[in-house]
Amino acid sequence: MKRAKKGLAALLSVCMLLSLLPMTVFAEETPAADTLEEAAPAPMEEKGAYDALMQAIEAAPDGEETTVVLTGDITGMTTDQIITIPEKKNIVLDMDCHSITVASNFTGRPIVNKGTLTVTGDGVIDSSASETGVGAINNQNILTIENGTYRGATYAGGAAIRNTGASAVLTIEDGTFEKATCAVYNEGTVTIEDGTFTGTTCSQCNGNVWGYTIQNGAADSQMTINGGTFTGVQGAVSASVGYFEINGGTFKSVKCVNDSKHTATFYALYVAGEVGVVKAVINGGTFETEGTYTAALIGNDNTGGDGGINEKATAVINGGVFKAPEGVPALKGAEKTGNPIIYGGTFSSDVSKYVAENAAITEGPDGTFTVNELDETNGVAEVGGRYYASLQKAVDNAGKGETVTLLQDTAEDIVIPEGAELTLNLNGKTLANHENHTITNKGTLTITGGGTVDNVTHARAAIQNEPGGNVVLNGGAYTRSKENGQNAEASGGNSYYNIVNHGTMEINSGVSVTQNGQFSSMIENGWYNGSQNTGGKNSVLTINGGTFSGGLNTIKNDDYGELVINDGTFTSMSQAAFLNWNVATVNGGTFDAAGASNGVILNGYIDGTMDQGKLTINGGTFNAGEKTVITTMGGGTHSGDIEITGGTLNGSVVLTDSSEGARLTITQKAKVTGNVTNSGKADVAITDGATVSGQVSNSTAGGTMSVVNSTIGSVPEGTTAETIVIVNSTVDGTLTTNTAENAAVMVGGKTYETLGAAITAAKAGDTIYVLKDIPEAAGIAVPSGKNFTIDFGGHAYTLKDPGAGSAGTESNGFQFLKDSTITLKNGTIRIAEGTTSIKRIIQNYANLTLEDMHFFAEHQADGEDYALSFNNGSIIFKGDTDIVTTSDEAIAFDVCKYSSYPSTNVTFDESYTGTINGKIVYDSTDADTHKLTIQGNGTFGAIEAASGAAEAAKSGIEVTSGHFAKPVNEDYLADSVKAQLESASNPEAPYSYYPSLEAAQAAAQPGDTITEVNATTGKTKYTVTLDYADGETANSLYTVTEGTELTLPTPSRSGCTFEGWYDGSSRMSSPYKVMKDVTLTAEWDYNGSSSSSGSTRYTVSVEDTDNGSVKVSPTRASRGTTVTITVKPDEGYELDKLTVTGKDGDSIKLTDKGDGKYTFKMPASKVEVEGVFTTIETEPEQPESLPFTDVSSGEWYYDAVAYVYEKGLMDGTSAVTFDPGAVLTRAMTAQVLWNLAGSPAAPGGAGFTDVAADAWYAGAVNWAAAQGIVAGYDTGAFGPEDAVTREQLAAMLYRYAGTPEPTGGLDGFADKDAASGYAADALCWAVGEGLLTGKDGGRLDPAGTATRAEVAVILMRFAEKKL
Repeated sequence: MKRAKKGLAALLSVCMLLSLLPMTVFAEETPAADTLEEAAPAPMEEKGAYDALMQAIEAAPDGEETTVVLTGDITGMTTDQIITIPEKKNIVLDMDCHSITVASNFTGRPIVNKGTLTVTGDGVIDSSASETGVGAINNQNILTIENGTYRGATYAGGAAIRNTGASAVLTIEDGTFEKATCAVYNEGTVTIEDGTFTGTTCSQCNGNVWGYTIQNGAADSQMTINGGTFTGVQGAVSASVGYFEINGGTFKSVKCVNDSKHTATFYALYVAGEVGVVKAVINGGTFETEGTYTAALIGNDNTGGDGGINEKATAVINGGVFKAPEGVPALKGAEKTGNPIIYGGTFSSDVSKYVAENAAITEGPDGTFTVNELDETNGVAEVGGRYYASLQKAVDNAGKGETVTLLQDTAEDIVIPEGAELTLNLNGKTLANHENHTITNKGTLTITGGGTVDNVTHARAAIQNEPGGNVVLNGGAYTRSKENGQNAEASGGNSYYNIVNHGTMEINSGVSVTQNGQFSSMIENGWYNGSQNTGGKNSVLTINGGTFSGGLNTIKNDDYGELVINDGTFTSMSQAAFLNWNVATVNGGTFDAAGASNGVILNGYIDGTMDQGKLTINGGTFNAGEKTVITTMGGGTHSGDIEITGGTLNGSVVLTDSSEGARLTITQKAKVTGNVTNSGKADVAITDGATVSGQVSNSTAGGTMSVVNSTIGSVPEGTTAETIVIVNSTVDGTLTTNTAENAAVMVGGKTYETLGAAITAAKAGDTIYVLKDIPEAAGIAVPSGKNFTIDFGGHAYTLKDPGAGSAGTESNGFQFLKDSTITLKNGTIRIAEGTTSIKRIIQNYANLTLEDMHFFAEHQADGEDYALSFNNGSIIFKGDTDIVTTSDEAIAFDVCKYSSYPSTNVTFDESYTGTINGKIVYDSTDADTHKLTIQGNGTFGAIEAASGAAEAAKSGIEVTSGHFAKPVNEDYLADSVKAQLESASNPEAPYSYYPSLEAAQAAAQPGDTITEVNATTGKTKYTVTLDYADGETANSLYTVTEGTELTLPTPSRSGCTFEGWYDGSSRMSSPYKVMKDVTLTAEWDYNGSSSSSGSTRYTVSVEDTDNGSVKVSPTRASRGTTVTITVKPDEGYELDKLTVTGKDGDSIKLTDKGDGKYTFKMPASKVEVEGVFTTIETEPEQPESLPFTDVSSGEWYYDAVAYVYEKGLMDGTSAVTFDPGAVLTRAMTAQVLWNLAGSPAAPGGAGFTDVAADAWYAGAVNWAAAQGIVAGYDTGAFGPEDAVTREQLAAMLYRYAGTPEPTGGLDGFADKDAASGYAADALCWAVGEGLLTGKDGGRLDPAGTATRAEVAVILMRFAEKKL
């Protein structure tokens, strides 16, 4: 390195240069001397090189970089001559190609640096001549080596350069370091840029003294190597503690120079925690060994007997070349203490076990292995900006909720572990398997992106979702590209499901599942063998979209399967679109099974646990071609329980059950274009609007069939009610009312004469149909455990004695016991007149739904006052369900805590629109178990709490909407209720409740009252009254909290246009912010003729006017109303003219009420009011007569004298004289200014010799002197009786005004030069302000006296200008 000198600042020794002594000293940045004598020290005594060097170092200034040039060799250095660079010195030692060598008995290193030292000049520092010469330099502070050669004795046990202590800093830029036991030993911080470092010690040559060429040996040591050549027998580099970083260089362990057979050739790089924890970062360099050990060893578990090595060693390898002889590993790590992590580099052997998860290793043609840190070009997968060589590694390292993106096609068996939660983005790539399932999921997995998941192995799936696993498929194609299933009997040696779900799975649009096989279904939901499902939980599969093509069946819903299909396209299956063994619901989708052998759906039941055979179709399109849409699956007990409520089934439905138990219900919006055939023992019902275009037939094999309220194409000829019961249905275009004419009730295709018999026969889930009105029916008790619906079909069911119930209490029309689920719909139940035993229509303990039912209890027997009794269960009111009681005070039903029954919950759902006549009574002390919830748009009587239940009712009752005969207790209102509407037009149920004020306003009519409820506590409530002012409509009232914004309605009225809402004369805008109790009045514009009523209001408009205000009240008035006009002129003005004009220009008579108020009678039209104001004209004010006989009113100074006299500025010279022509004295002038200032308190005497303390003017003069207005003469006198001159007067006024900047000048006056210097500015100012004007001849006359009249004029001008 070339060093630039800053310049020779001082000549330290002339004689050194002359005598050719071997050193020269340059001091940088030393101040230049004033003289040569000052700068030059005494000549240095000629001494040896050592003394000269030491003297130069000592002479160097502290803290300044000083260059010392060695001009000769230093030889034979003894131990006591070791050169020490003191702490405060900053020395640049230029060796100038010279050397420092030692004597044979030397011990240590020639130089010890405690300051700042830079060594340059390609010299030599060598202690190898002594066996105890351990090295060249011991650095204890800051050392920089730019070049040179540095040696020590090979077996002296030291380092050529020792960096001693944690604070030592060593920088090596180049140089040769050799012979010593160690080239560099570091305890502080070292940076090596280049150089040659050689170590030749061999532990077999000398077992006591040996070492690595470079050693890092203290806990806080840090070493960075950027380049250089490092060789050593024992090894090139050793890091036994601290931090070690290599960015470049060549590192080699070589054979012993004494004996090549020695086996002490260890590691080119050795990172082991011999002293403490160590970390190495290798970014580059070449590491090679000639021995039989690895080129790099990371960690040492003491397995080789080295002893005591147990601290952790970590090495991060980002690059470099690692070479070892054939059969010798390029790099090794210790199992317990080593932690090599490789991100990059080239290695002569396989180092796969150490490769980082986001790096990849490849083998080259030459047998070397290259590791590269992964990126988007070579990584297989990425997660969170990290790249991985395999998808499994990315999955294993993904955090909760992270997305793993597939970057390359890959073949792996992926396992998503339990507890993992991640998204896999296929990213358009293909993931195939190796030998197992392609993806086995035990956690939570979402798959996105357009890509492919393939499996090519027999009996393995593309996705296997294990129990507890959760999979969402939002994209991707799932296939088995090697699928070879030939037919339903032959697997072809490679066949399986594409997807197996044993947990929870969701498939969405954008997904495709395909295969070409015909042996296995594509998707298995559930278990092939349910006994393997030890957890007993259902496998839940939801399909919201996607395309599904191929397989024996596209889906097999197997043991414990729970399948929901909301959408999707299903095609090209060989047997059926799907096979259902357990529970399946289809809400949509397109199923094209025209080419399938068995049609669209195979359905079967085995048991009631894992193969329930329950199929519900609510929508979708099913194309069967020549096959069936639904048929019985062989191998089961029967066809199961099938309900079809919607969808289009293009094909036939055929049930072939040889055992009883199967049931098919086709109902509501379902459409079957083919036939419905029951050729076995199933029970088939076509009900409630369903359509079957083909033939409906039922064999005599023991099955049943009924058609109710539906449309069918035909029935076989000769069909009777024994085989098919048809009620209110169209057959081949003809309405059939009831083929079972003698029957009253039907269930399961069989008819019964009584409802009780039908209930007894009903199976779980059956619908019982009432076929006609039943006028006399005894009470019925329904036992526990029943589950059925009674559809009354619009018929009336009339209860007569005897009643039903528990022994001794047979007083109910119906008694529904606990653990039953019952629905009553579409009918009327009433108690017959004259009944003596039936006290209530229903006594309920079951779960009960009432839909579009009408209950009439007017004739209930004496002794009970409620129509329905709810003692247990969940009761739901739906649709138009009514209860009519004996009176408004009778109880419609109760919410009762009865005996030990656990709970009663009564709910009116959002569909409710019926009427409950009578009271609802809450009769429980336990709000947690007894609830009343009212929603919907129903009408109710009162809600009351029974005795002792009031507190529980507050939380047990929740009303969200509805109309009520009495106000609902605010404690019962749901938090969502915000407004109560009290209707003026609905006296039966005037109180309604809404979720917002806006909703209540939308429902309100004029005259209604709206009250805000559930308002913020602590806020004041105000009432807004809307007065429609039409003589007919009652006022509307809104009571709301302060700050509420109300949308004001827009009313209508025949013959009028609504003009707006007014608060007095002010029109209010909408929304209106409520801040007070207020009445807002509607105002109308009349559109018609004389037929209008007197209540019509007309506009009173006021023309804009100046100089005053005109206001009217009211601003709109009906004919004959008195309108008041208030007139207020501005100051100085008065009313000149006030007119009121009608629509035809007619003037309206005004009545003056005094005090600015006028009135008139409003005509039947608009009017305009106009006021005109004019200035008040006053006589000129005459001043009081002056008492002065010598001041006439015509004189030029009269007004001025009157002004100063009135203001108290000047008095007369006597009671009757002003003496205007007399000269004003200086004392008078001071007095006048003091008067002008308000006669403030006067200070002590000013010291004028001629102003006596008791003089009449003393106070004024003393004040004026204190204010700097007057100064007196040089003699100390004031001259009170001297006549004041014009310039003195100007000066006094100027000072009184505060000496402002003059605005005038004196150039226009002939005698301007006569003005005194002190008065120049004052005169300019007085002229500029118009206080002084010239005299005849254009003179200013500054020295002339001022008369009292002139001073009066000047003072008036001064005072009026407020100067």
